[in-house]
Amino acid sequence: MLLNNVLAGYEYTTVFSEPHLTGPPSGYDSVCTPLSEGTERSEDLTRPCKQVYGQPGRDLNYDELVVYDEHAIRPAYLVMYG
Repeated sequence: MLLNNVLAGYEYTTVFSEPHLTGPPSGYDSVCTPLSEGTERSEDLTRPCKQVYGQPGRDLNYDELVVYDEHAIRPAYLVMYG
């Protein structure tokens, strides 16, 4: 298993499923989900995702960070089970 360091850059934060995305919206480097339940959409985009990981969102059950540039990922550790 590889454990990686990931540079998220400027994150687009959403609690909604957006399967149509093939890249980050204009002006963003990555997409992150979710935010805590009960957070209004107008507040969602002003809060950095890194502060709220681990809390399920409205449409999504797991926290997720999607980067679209392979140069934003650097392997850090190799974990071997035997």
